[in-house]
Amino acid sequence: MSQIVVLCEKPDQAITVAAAFGDVQLSNGEFLKTKHLSNPKYERLIREARKEGFLKGNMHLYTYAYGHLTALKEPHEIEPELKSWKMDTLPFFFDYIPLKVIYGMKGLTKKQFQTVKSLFNDINTEKIIVSTDSEREGEHIFRTIYQLSGCKKPFERMWIRDFTEEGILKAYNTRKDGHAYDGLADAAKCRAESDYLVGLNMTRAMTIKFGGFKNVLSIGRVQTPTLAILVKREQEIRNFKPEDYFVLKTIFKHPNGEFEGTWFKGKETKFSNEMDARAVLQKVKDKNGILTEVDVSEKREVQPLLFNLSELQRIMSKTHGFSVSKTLELAQNLYDKHKLITYPRTSSRYIATGTGKTTKVRLQNLTGSFPFAGKALKEGWSIASYMVNDAKTTDHEALIPTNKAPDLSTLSKEELAVYETIVKRFVAAFYPVCIWEETKAVTTVEGETFKSSGKVLKQAGWREVEGIPNAQMLPALSQHDSVSQKKMDVEKKKTTPPSRFTDGELIAAMKNVGNLVEDDALKATLKESEGIGTEATRASIIEELIKRGYVKREKKMLVPTDEKGMALFNVLPVETLKSPEMTAVWEQKLSLIEEGKLTRKAFMTELKNELAQMVAEVLGSAAQKLGTAKKEQTVICKCPSCGGNIVENTKAYSCANWKQGCKETIWKNSLEKLGKKSISALQAKQLFEKKKTTRKVKLKSTKGKTFEAYLVYKNSKIELEF
Repeated sequence: MSQIVVLCEKPDQAITVAAAFGDVQLSNGEFLKTKHLSNPKYERLIREARKEGFLKGNMHLYTYAYGHLTALKEPHEIEPELKSWKMDTLPFFFDYIPLKVIYGMKGLTKKQFQTVKSLFNDINTEKIIVSTDSEREGEHIFRTIYQLSGCKKPFERMWIRDFTEEGILKAYNTRKDGHAYDGLADAAKCRAESDYLVGLNMTRAMTIKFGGFKNVLSIGRVQTPTLAILVKREQEIRNFKPEDYFVLKTIFKHPNGEFEGTWFKGKETKFSNEMDARAVLQKVKDKNGILTEVDVSEKREVQPLLFNLSELQRIMSKTHGFSVSKTLELAQNLYDKHKLITYPRTSSRYIATGTGKTTKVRLQNLTGSFPFAGKALKEGWSIASYMVNDAKTTDHEALIPTNKAPDLSTLSKEELAVYETIVKRFVAAFYPVCIWEETKAVTTVEGETFKSSGKVLKQAGWREVEGIPNAQMLPALSQHDSVSQKKMDVEKKKTTPPSRFTDGELIAAMKNVGNLVEDDALKATLKESEGIGTEATRASIIEELIKRGYVKREKKMLVPTDEKGMALFNVLPVETLKSPEMTAVWEQKLSLIEEGKLTRKAFMTELKNELAQMVAEVLGSAAQKLGTAKKEQTVICKCPSCGGNIVENTKAYSCANWKQGCKETIWKNSLEKLGKKSISALQAKQLFEKKKTTRKVKLKSTKGKTFEAYLVYKNSKIELEF
């Protein structure tokens, strides 16, 4: 009996596609339908249906990857002599880079690869339908699995942008021969192999020249320009010299109330020296003025676009101080564990037409937990039309709530903060625009002009959901009204340096990195490709910079380290590696490959020449070797015995004053025999400060029985309390 294998990128996507097709029989005899996906009754049945690594249908078998199942082999796995890092082996270049199976997720990736390989090559398999993400990386995931599995079966491509039943069936019915996407596959392969070759060659070259055995200097196409953003900002801060300036402010009295005015002349709003400011002060002090300009206008604030991952990370960094990796982790929990939000690693801020038809249902399911959702339903409001745009959805749609009614009691405090933020942005899209009445006024006193501005909220609209900012208000003013002065003074101020980046601000800078490029064509390319990194990788890039000692966190701010981050930037002789221009140039060429206007061979030949030049620049540099960066220790809390800092190291949480005799220590593996591999930093903090964890911990007895208990810190030992 012939069968068709459908390959999706992730397990949940396989379930969604199978449900749309409606031909998967569950263990209770029912057939899976899209409406079942939000019903808890079917969750166990769905899990059972895919426990073999695929879902069985009447005509289709639905299987999946876990993202990437393959990776490029390491250089020494291709040529054993490359195991030693030596300058005379650089640059190395391979015309063909073989693949290997990734061993990750405790062996799940390897097991799943074998499942997919078996299905692909099964004698009954007629063809394969590709349903991985509809973009370059999704195509690459399929092609590498197809290549490594040795499959020769024909394949067709579904291009899904709308993961509703309607959207999936439309993609299935309009699928194309898989080879129509060969250009996309070639571009993806070039990107993967060029990142591999540049990263590994330049990391080895820089480490040999400037680092050492214990001081690896990692270089990457995205990682290094990201570090450059932080270093350049730090240089601006350190080189900044504050200057005094002066502003002249007054409080005017009007029959309808008082208001503030600030001196200006043309585009100038400040004085560089105090004498000039005081001269104007003496000229106008205690003199009456006339309102020479009063402009009252209506300003309409439209609803903000829905969230993509970057915007969510930026907002959570700003409002809650979450790192970008923390926000991603919490969003992933809401997606995987709680099924409350759509796929979080998305770059789109729009939804497709099919999803647009489901928004009322999603809104309905939020009303029990969020009253402001109920108001939108009661008023009969629809989602803002510009949020629904098929052309602007990418491989995934915007991040919105699913149609599952939430049980907020199952969420942690941090998960709830992220979920509520996503819900508010979604519901705000239904509310009307926010309307302000804005007044701008100019008061003239003895020929000197003072500007004032303020606004009054006329219609809260969507800001009723997301919050109304404080606004400076003005009394009712009319042109030609007379005013007197209540107070006038010169204020001395200082120019301030630019601020360091928070996680969220750095994510935004990575997306908008085209602003740092002068060439208009490259700037446009970076804007179209959304900067450097992807929604899925930017958080890990930041964490990698910290892990490698290039960057440290100081409260909410990211600061490059002197020993390694600043030093690497200063000695790196290859300027193109410090700039996003390399990404822009590559993107231009990869687009040409996708269009069939440039061959993969031509791209890789150019890369080979560029690589040789980069290595030569490193070899010819006369800079000195870098010192090893000091490892930053994370402070957990204050020591209960001596008041010093409890810090985290590889094996324990202990007092930093151990040299002075303080022995306060909690070993991370204290409960290893009870099935808990490591005590978390939060649990250690609770034990040191409160002597007891706030929640019970899951443990396992020596007989394998699972139980829960509170952890108690007593006499420098951990005990259990039931």
